[in-house]
Amino acid sequence: MILIAALSFFAFFFQWNFVLIFVLAAAAGFALRPKIPPMKAGPIGEVPLKVARDKEYLVIGLLAAFICALLLFSYLIDPRIAILSVGLSKIGALAFGGGFTAIPLIQYEIVDRFQWLSTKEFLDGIALGQVTPGPILITATFVGYKVANLLGAFMATLGIFFPSFFILVLVIPYHDRLREWKRSG
Repeated sequence: MILIAALSFFAFFFQWNFVLIFVLAAAAGFALRPKIPPMKAGPIGEVPLKVARDKEYLVIGLLAAFICALLLFSYLIDPRIAILSVGLSKIGALAFGGGFTAIPLIQYEIVDRFQWLSTKEFLDGIALGQVTPGPILITATFVGYKVANLLGAFMATLGIFFPSFFILVLVIPYHDRLREWKRSG
C-alpha cells in the first residue's frame, strides 16, 4: 500500500490525469489484495446468501441502467447536461475527504475548463449552499441549475451523489467478511 501511495503521489506531482491515477491504484490494490476466506452459510430457513446477493445486484443494475437512460435523455435535450453530470460523477467518485476536497475540482470543471460560470457565481453558489445540509455537494445542484435549469440541477445532483452510493452498495456486502477475516487472522 505504501508503494501504491508513493507512486500515486508522483503521478499527481507530474500532473497525470487523476482518473487514470485512481484506476491504476485501484487495479494495483486489487491485484495485491489478501485472500479473504469464503462466507459461511446462515441458519436453516434463511435465504441463501448468493440468491439474496443476486437480487441485490439485479436491483443495482436496473438502477444504473435507469441513470444511464436519464443521462442519454439529458444529452439529447442539452449536451451540456450530460457533460456536467459525467464530470460531477468523476468528482463524486474520486474526491476523497469530504465536500471541501471537491470544491477545487468542481471549480476547475465548471469555471476554468468549460466557463459555464464565473468565479463570482461559483462562490455565490458555495455561499448559498452553506444554508443547506451537505453544503459543498449541494453546490453541484446550484451549478446544474445555472447551467441548464431544473433538469441540469437534477442531473448534477445525481451525478455528484450516485457514484458514492454505488460504491458503498457494492462494497458493504464484503465489510463483514473483511472484519471477520481480520479477527481470525
